Amino acid sequence: MGVHRPIPALYVCYLLRSLPRPSSLHIGSTPPPLRRLRQHNGISPGGAVRTSRTSFQPWEMTLLVTGFPSQIAALQFEWALQNPHLTTHMTAEERIQQPTKGKGRRPAPPRRSLNSVLGNLHLLLRVPSFSRWPLELRFFSREVYTIFQKTSDKNVAALPEHILIHPSFPATAQGQGVRPMHEDCNHPIHGLETDYRGLTEWVGKTRSMAEGGG
Repeated sequence: MGVHRPIPALYVCYLLRSLPRPSSLHIGSTPPPLRRLRQHNGISPGGAVRTSRTSFQPWEMTLLVTGFPSQIAALQFEWALQNPHLTTHMTAEERIQQPTKGKGRRPAPPRRSLNSVLGNLHLLLRVPSFSRWPLELRFFSREVYTIFQKTSDKNVAALPEHILIHPSFPATAQGQGVRPMHEDCNHPIHGLETDYRGLTEWVGKTRSMAEGGG
């Protein structure tokens, strides 16, 4: 029999920021964030077309959202964060960015900024569809973490208590003579658990219940 893997060991939604052009951001989702970062930076095959432009590289991984119950759940969260003007998870009154008239039937996406992305992230973490999940936020950029804290201070509604926040900044900021995240083995992203070791007991209990073992 093969190895049972009923749930993903790690599937994340992430926020990249271009180091040469800090106003340029990219939102995505993936099971192995370190490998995906290498792809975005042109070190490994793959990656998005937009991030492949050398004038935008290297990209830094500023934020990871983990704790999704499935790959589909992470993709739903990613799409909502990418399309805050279209997602039905926010009401018209809640939206930070309202849809604008596009050339076709679909509204044009609003201009994306770090403040707007983090504000929309805060909103999505509180909506009923996502707030029940045991999500965790891992910040690798002190600046992004600070902006998110300010965003939290502006919101009357606090995040659900079970949502955990982990500031995990590198010892030295990138761009100051240190190796990029994907080459620096001391970077906190290398400490993420990407296999099933931490889920062995949970998976065993779930399998036993499914097979009628109590």
